[in-house]
Amino acid sequence: MGNMERNGNNRAGCAAEHTGLRTALSACVVLMSIAHWASADETKKVDFHAQILPILDAHCMECHNRDAHKGGLGLGSADEALKGGDSGVAAYRPGNSDESAIIQRVTSTDPGFRMPAKGDPLSAEEIALLKKWIDEGASWGGESTGKVVAPVGADFWSFQKPVQAPLPAVKKTDWPRNPIDTFTLAKMEEHGLSPSQEADAYTLIRRVSLDLTGLPPAPEEIESFVKDPSRSAYERLVDRLLASPHYGEAQAMRWMDAARYADTNGYEKDRPRQAWMYRDWAIDAFNRNLPYDRFVIEQLAGDLLPDAGVHDRIATGFHRNTMVNEEGGIDVEEFRYEAMVDRTNTTGQVFLGLTLACAQCHSHKYDPIAHDEYYRFYAFLNNTDDVQIEVPDEAVAKRRAEVQSQIDALVADLPNKFPVAAVQTETVSLIPTAVSSSGGATLAADGDGVITVSGAAPDTDSYRVELQAEGGPITAIRIETAPNAGDAGAGRSDKSNFVLSEVWATLKSGEGEGRPIAFARAESDVTYAGFEADKAIDTSTGTGWAVDAPGVDKTASHWVTLHLKEPITLDGPGTIVLSLNQQYGRAHTLARFKVSVVRQFYPPSDEPDNVRRAKYFNERFAAWDAETSAKAREWTVLEPVRCESKYHVSFKFLDDGSILAHGDNPNTDTYNVEFRTDLQNITAIRIETLTDPSLPGDGPGRGEIMSTPGDFLLSEVKASAAPWVTPDAFTDAALKNPTADFAAGGRAPELTLDGKLDSGWGINGGQGKPHAIVYELASPLSNDGGTLLKLIIDQYFVHYHTIGRFRVSATSGPLPVQASGVPAEIETVLAKSERAPDEVESLKRYYLTVAPELAEPHKQIADLRKSMPKFPTAQVLQEREAPRVTRVFHRGEFLNPKDPVTAGVPAVLPPLQSGVPMNRLTLARWIASEENPLTARVFVNRLWQTYFGRGIVASVEDFGARGDMPTHPELLDWLAVEFMRRNWDIKDLTRMIVTSATYRQSSKVTPELLAADPANEWLARAPRYRVEAEFVRDIALAASGLLSDRIGGPSMKPPLPEGALSLVYPGEGWTVADGDDRYRRGMYVYWKRTLPYPAASTFDAPARDVAVVKRNRSNTPLQALTLLNDPVFVEAAQAFAKRVLAYSVDDARRIRYAFMLCVSRPPDEAEMKSIESFLSAQRTKLAGAPADTSIVLASDTPDRSDDAELAAWVLVCRSLLNLDETITKG
Repeated sequence: MGNMERNGNNRAGCAAEHTGLRTALSACVVLMSIAHWASADETKKVDFHAQILPILDAHCMECHNRDAHKGGLGLGSADEALKGGDSGVAAYRPGNSDESAIIQRVTSTDPGFRMPAKGDPLSAEEIALLKKWIDEGASWGGESTGKVVAPVGADFWSFQKPVQAPLPAVKKTDWPRNPIDTFTLAKMEEHGLSPSQEADAYTLIRRVSLDLTGLPPAPEEIESFVKDPSRSAYERLVDRLLASPHYGEAQAMRWMDAARYADTNGYEKDRPRQAWMYRDWAIDAFNRNLPYDRFVIEQLAGDLLPDAGVHDRIATGFHRNTMVNEEGGIDVEEFRYEAMVDRTNTTGQVFLGLTLACAQCHSHKYDPIAHDEYYRFYAFLNNTDDVQIEVPDEAVAKRRAEVQSQIDALVADLPNKFPVAAVQTETVSLIPTAVSSSGGATLAADGDGVITVSGAAPDTDSYRVELQAEGGPITAIRIETAPNAGDAGAGRSDKSNFVLSEVWATLKSGEGEGRPIAFARAESDVTYAGFEADKAIDTSTGTGWAVDAPGVDKTASHWVTLHLKEPITLDGPGTIVLSLNQQYGRAHTLARFKVSVVRQFYPPSDEPDNVRRAKYFNERFAAWDAETSAKAREWTVLEPVRCESKYHVSFKFLDDGSILAHGDNPNTDTYNVEFRTDLQNITAIRIETLTDPSLPGDGPGRGEIMSTPGDFLLSEVKASAAPWVTPDAFTDAALKNPTADFAAGGRAPELTLDGKLDSGWGINGGQGKPHAIVYELASPLSNDGGTLLKLIIDQYFVHYHTIGRFRVSATSGPLPVQASGVPAEIETVLAKSERAPDEVESLKRYYLTVAPELAEPHKQIADLRKSMPKFPTAQVLQEREAPRVTRVFHRGEFLNPKDPVTAGVPAVLPPLQSGVPMNRLTLARWIASEENPLTARVFVNRLWQTYFGRGIVASVEDFGARGDMPTHPELLDWLAVEFMRRNWDIKDLTRMIVTSATYRQSSKVTPELLAADPANEWLARAPRYRVEAEFVRDIALAASGLLSDRIGGPSMKPPLPEGALSLVYPGEGWTVADGDDRYRRGMYVYWKRTLPYPAASTFDAPARDVAVVKRNRSNTPLQALTLLNDPVFVEAAQAFAKRVLAYSVDDARRIRYAFMLCVSRPPDEAEMKSIESFLSAQRTKLAGAPADTSIVLASDTPDRSDDAELAAWVLVCRSLLNLDETITKG
């Protein structure tokens, strides 16, 4: 029912949408338009760009363009055309069409002479236009460059500053409500049309509610408005809607298309990004009615405003919405160039209504924008770094303070947690009292407690072992394999392997069921990747502990120790019951093993605990001090004088001598760093990699993919040195014996000197902490007058695994010099022969944080630090300290840079102010200036499109020569000037539009009106068209009562069609939202660029790879199927039915209520009968049909007596949600 109705009723809307639109790629549309223009005003002078150039483009340019000169003739410029071809005859004679060669050729009947040589001949209308143009002097609309078709000049309408024309005279003087109506009525009367009557109250409240908030009005709001007899009722309604927080949501949702907002980066990997703070900024900006000029400035250059705050910086997320390519092996700089191109094109299209993109590869063929001007405009945006900032949040700050307080308390209590003496450990074998197998195997225990398994060998098994224990404290349970001499291993598989999937334990003391024993951690004598010890206590039977690692002797005994969370002390006998689950399959079960318990205790003493603790602490501290001090050296931080990146990373020299990388983040890089030092007899250098809040995971690396954020790979390091007085006399300084405080598996420090770029030192697993690598010099380094030390640091792992912050020091201490494993400030103290009391205390405080005796409190502290909530982050722009050089890219090719250019704007537009810095803020202020002829026009036009379905200039993205001419040019300019005069007030402009008589007309169309104005260009009726995709969802959720009214915050992930995620790059999870989040507005749906939300795409939501300022509007059967079957609409129908049933016990009242919720008006008599009949039919069909009822209700057990009734109403509500009128603004 819904789809048939939609196809029928929306036909006029589709016609209005598509008729008259310019399609540059379609010659037939071009020619139709030419004929229309020619016949409209025979006395008007021919416009070369609007009327002649399309003819040349369609019929001549294939053979006679600026690159191809068939017969020697080019038509790329006036100079070429007048020069003529090989014959030397000019293509035309200005002022004399009869003697012009081009007219003779296009009118010839001789197939061998007529032009064009291929394709259809020119139409009579086209020939007439060419003749008229030549006879008028053959003007090309501006001065010819001699190279390309001369663009329109500064006299083109959109490049002229708008001026408010006087209100036109009209006949129906009682109709206009404001100046808008005077202009539209004048056009209607000019075309012999009259305005339609005002829409009824039901239509008006629905129309303006959907336009301003994207939500249908509630029934009580409708009733109140319809019954309000006052003349100001509608104006008060508009003011209420403009004040609604949902107004900002609706406007921001539309703006997200222009901003190309998405929650992922795009391209192959399409990883998630934190972009929602920008979306929230836009919602807030519209709600607080931020003036449009400020709206523009903040988004383009909020970070450069004086005293810029966090929210000013968040606004620059507008240009952080560009896609980011994170594939391995790419040239990151090439895709940074692509991002800058996108930002340039988007700025031109969204704010200026210009197709700047056409000048990326060559000078614009139609608009006055030269190739080099494109890159001058590009230069404003090219001097930025993409950075991420934390956004203050009171709730997060409060929680962080609470966690930090807990950490501080634990750290302060560390001295009291230090043991009183060395812990004594004993391992005691336990004799099993009962053993059994769930799989039928035979278990037997000998006198030593060794359990042997024989008999049946099932694929999977679970052993139950009961052991008697007493005393304590028991701190761990140990399981030891005990293979027979000569056996291949302790397992029962065909290769004598086993996998211990999961160990569960309980303690029984006395009567009762027993209590679970919780494990804290596990360790083993074997480390087998994927089968580590902790896999036996991770609560998953899909993993487990095994010992079949390469190089491990399976015939030897191996063990796993399971440490208890809390020690067990038994006053009397007790029973430990173990369940050894072995679910790997293929008989990977234990064949021979034994179980022991580990007891740990302190030796007895008569001394008080505090005395013992102090003695033992001093003893352990002294031992650590002696061992660590032996490796400590006195280091001198080297002063960096130069740091360059092969791939354009920016660097900051910090006060502590460290260097912080920021800005560009290439896949791989080489840092070329130079330092000055007066230190003599240098024996070793140290490179510290340091943390910083600006780095992923706090660093010290910049890597984010293929490891935990903060990783890096230092591939190779080379050193050379020169005397400071002769800085060009560098000689190699050979490095040797590298050591590091920490290294990831397979990423040892010695790999930085192996000459291979695909190996090196890495710290995966140690992110978020500082680290150091130390190199000895093969020969001591000294220079009178100081030394210039150069380091070349190669980092070639890809995926941004480069160092984010580092500091270099040197020592003249004796060899060997090794990484001490302690922070630099601690090593400085350790290296001193004499220490002040406060320095000793600092060493003791540090030792408490690393003492192995305090492993458990250390873990508690580490866990708390991991749980520390993070502030939300926002992606923003930041101006570079060192500006980039911008070049013209020949033909737009990244690999073909040519001459450098400075920042500037197209000459056809007003010039920049003199004496201002050439940065984004200057560009933003120029765009938002009242002197700019485009900005106000473009925004007013797009706002007009929002409420009327098409712009005054239908090509909202193109105000240039190839764009559509405005249907109401005087109205457009009047509104643009008024908009600026009223301080760029968006709500004020919106109020003016939606309170106009033009907006308030009925959308009903008669056959006569449709024939006279099929595209509704002259606005003699209100438009009727489907709402945006996001609002389709919102309407269904609002009608059902499910809609969450929460505003802002992170995006939510809705249900997806089965198998959808298999179509995109793996890695990102998709946890479907639940609770209220599941029913948030459509604008909050998580937008994945490689997998746009299918329900939204079906209703023409763009993918947002690039900016879109005008959505397509299609009408397909898939849309009806989506409304019927998509999970959110199914759930909405079910909730809708429950809402309706709860409203009344009377069917008629229920129907009227449901109808009102969907279409905002009461049903007429015929509609009532139709719905009643449908309801009756569903009741009959579902009565006694529990299987059908279960399908409708999505329930496996429909057992209530009223389930069939509910199901019948679900089907009614489902049909109502599928009505064309439900999703249409009328």
